[in-house]
Amino acid sequence: MASFKFFYDLMSPPSRALFIFFNKLQIRYEPVKIALRHSEQLTDDYRNNVHRLQKLPVIHHNNFKLSESVAILMYLKRESIIPETLLFPSDNRALARIDEYLEWTHNNIRMSGGMLFMLKWAMPFITQEIPPEKNVKQYEKMFKTNLDTFEYIWLESENFVTGNQITYADILAACDIEQTRIAGYNPTQDRPRLSDWLDKVKAETNPFFEEGHKYIYKYAEQYKGVPPIKSSL
Repeated sequence: MASFKFFYDLMSPPSRALFIFFNKLQIRYEPVKIALRHSEQLTDDYRNNVHRLQKLPVIHHNNFKLSESVAILMYLKRESIIPETLLFPSDNRALARIDEYLEWTHNNIRMSGGMLFMLKWAMPFITQEIPPEKNVKQYEKMFKTNLDTFEYIWLESENFVTGNQITYADILAACDIEQTRIAGYNPTQDRPRLSDWLDKVKAETNPFFEEGHKYIYKYAEQYKGVPPIKSSL
C-alpha cells in the first residue's frame, strides 16, 4: 500500500531527484504525473486541490499537503517513511553536510543552471521568441563558475559531494547539472573529475537515474539545444 501521493514531472530537477531517491529505496508511493509544459500546476484545480503554491514536487500524506523537495525529505524522514539509509542518514553531522550542499546550490548550480535552461530552451519554447544572447551568455558564464566550484571544492578530494558515500546531495546535484543538456550545454566537457563523479552517481542509482532522465536525454538528442520555435524550423 502506498504511503503517500507524489505529484511530479520528470522535467523538474527536484522532482527527478525525489523520483530516483524513492525508487532506489523502494519507498512505495502513488504517482501523480503533472505536465509542466501544459501549465497544469497553474490551474485553479491544482491550487485548490494539490497545493496552494502551485509548484512541484508535492506530496499528500494523510491529508497533509507539502511542497519543496527538501521539506518533503525532512518530513518523510521524521515520519519514518524514509528508512535508515546512507543516502539520507540520521547522523547529525552527516546530515548537516547534505544540508550544507542543499543550501549552497539554491543560489549557485540550481539557479544558474536553471536560468540557462529557461532562457535557452524553456522560454523560447513557450513564447516562441529567442532571448537576447547576452542574457544567455551571462548565465552560461555563471554556470561555468559554479561547476568550477563544484568540481574543485565540493569534489576536491572525495568521491561524492559529502565524502566517499553517495547521498541525496549527489542525486540532486546530478539532476540539476544534467538539466542543461537540453539547452545544448555539455556540463562534463573538459571536466574529467565531474564526468567520473556523474558516472559513479549513475552506477549507484540506475536504472532509476536513466528512467528519471529519459526526457532530458531524448530532447537533448532531438533538438540539439535549439528550441522548437517556428523561426528554427
